Formats: sequence, structure tokens, C-alpha cells
Amino acid sequence: MSIYRRSAVWVLGSLALALPQPGLASHVQIFERSSELNIGLDPVDGSRALYDALDVAVEHTPPYCPPEDACQPGYDTKTVSRGQILFYCQVYTDPPMQGYSVCALRGNYGPESISFDLSGDAAATTARALEVVGNPYQSSDGFVTLSCDSSTHCLVQANAITEYWLDHGNFFFDQHQYYSYGRSFLWPFFVNDSARAFYEIFNVFEEVRPGDIAIKRLSAGNLHIDCYRAIASYYVYRYRCNCDVPVQDGPLSWPVDVTSTLDGAAASALYDALDIPGSPREFHTGDGLYSDEDLYSFVCTPDHCDLRIRRPPLN
Repeated sequence: MSIYRRSAVWVLGSLALALPQPGLASHVQIFERSSELNIGLDPVDGSRALYDALDVAVEHTPPYCPPEDACQPGYDTKTVSRGQILFYCQVYTDPPMQGYSVCALRGNYGPESISFDLSGDAAATTARALEVVGNPYQSSDGFVTLSCDSSTHCLVQANAITEYWLDHGNFFFDQHQYYSYGRSFLWPFFVNDSARAFYEIFNVFEEVRPGDIAIKRLSAGNLHIDCYRAIASYYVYRYRCNCDVPVQDGPLSWPVDVTSTLDGAAASALYDALDIPGSPREFHTGDGLYSDEDLYSFVCTPDHCDLRIRRPPLN
């Protein structure tokens, strides 16, 4: 595993420029630092029915054909709300995606749940649409619910997370390692003083690249840890550790609190790599970036390790 992680971000507002993949269900993405919740709904979620039920004007965007690149198909958009609270649905009007529909919602979630409210004209439009498609309206996988208790108030709520970022540059989790397929991928990291503390007790071979970087790595079963110590000045962090932690396939629940286990030879490998006196051997740390709380912990005996990974509901 590389010590660098993908930087591509699923960006709301650019859905029409990234060709969707038929068969995907709802997408629930959060950015922890800004408390931003992004939701995408696809045809299997009934996005076309929701589009048809929205009684707002249609705005057409023609195909876009950049020089020396493939053309992007045109699409029709119905926008319910713009700005901090965003809600729109789109239908592609040109091949190869003609007829394909998506809906997108964005807002800021609170400390109690990953949800946000619609009010005013947005709520009134949504309430009329739900009279047609059903109130509450739920995604096919049950991860997303859109409901209205009046013509002035609607609630957008998610109960599972398919993609998690600490901010727009620091990835944490994806339900599928490769966008639409592959295992669930949990990737906690810690930097600077937190990473330095771990690096100093991480008793594995150190690969030193003079004038550039020093690296320590461990693979213990399905756990992979990569740490670096920056030598050159151009690295963003003086120390950084990235962990590919085994996690059960599926979305994350809220709030995030996952315990993964290692047994047998994998546990023994991690136990031996922790240069800490006593047994069990324990290491606890924050992320070194936004929180010094005890967010990540490794607790090991020679034949069993508990790896606990959590994130606070709000920073």
C-alpha cells in the first residue's frame, strides 16, 4: 500500500460531468471538518420519479465537447434549492446516458444525527413531490430518508455513511475501495506529534532515503501500516502514519466507532512491533490534525489485538 492516498473527491454539483455507473444505490458522503453532508440518489433509488414529481422549471445544459476529449452528454436539471442547502435532480438527454437520472442533496449536519432541514419554498416544493412519490421517500438501500411533516418543513436524513473525509483533502473511509466495487476501506491516519510518538515505538525496519524520507512498514494479516519521517523540507507533515485497517464490508454507522481484531500470527506481528513495556501493549492517539482525543488505539497481547477507530460526532 502506498503512503499516499487518492485525492479525487466526489463533488456535489459536478455529478453531471462524471458519467454515473448504472446499478449503484444511494451515496452518503460527509466531510467532518465542515459538517457537510452530501447525498446522491440513482435510478435504483427512484430518482427519475422524484425528478418527474418536482414541479419546478427545467434548465437544459447542452452537451459539452472539449477539444481532444470525449463529449459530455447534455442534461436537464430541476433545482429545488441552491446555496448552503442544495437539492436538485438531473436527467441526461443525450447518449450514451440518455434517460439516466440522478438527484443530489447537500447540507450541514448537526451533533445528534447526520441530517439537515428544508424550509420555505424548498420544503413546499419537496412536500408536493412527496405527495406523488410517497412520504417518507426512502432510498433503495434504506440509507437515506426524505420526509415532510408539513408544507414548511422537511427533513433529509442518513443513517449510514458510504464515504467519509476529515476535510476535502484527507480521506478516511469508503464503502467500496474502487468507487463501485471492492472491499470496504478504512484508512485512519495520524500526523506530526501523534505520528512521531508511534514512529518512535514502531519497532520495524526503517528504510532511509537520504535527503528525502525514512519509512517504516508493517503488514500483519489484513492490517497494513505505513509511517514516514520527513527528512526533506517539502513534506507537509514531519511525521505521518497511514493505517489500512480491516473492517467489515458495508457502510459506517453514526457516530463512527469501529473495533477491528487481529488474532494468531497477525496479532503476534503487531505485538512484536510495538516497543512498549508490559502486557497488554497499548498505544492511544489522536489524529494530530484536528483532535488530541483518544481516537485511535491498538491494544495487543501476543495472540490477540483490538484496534479501535472512532471519530467525534463534531469537532
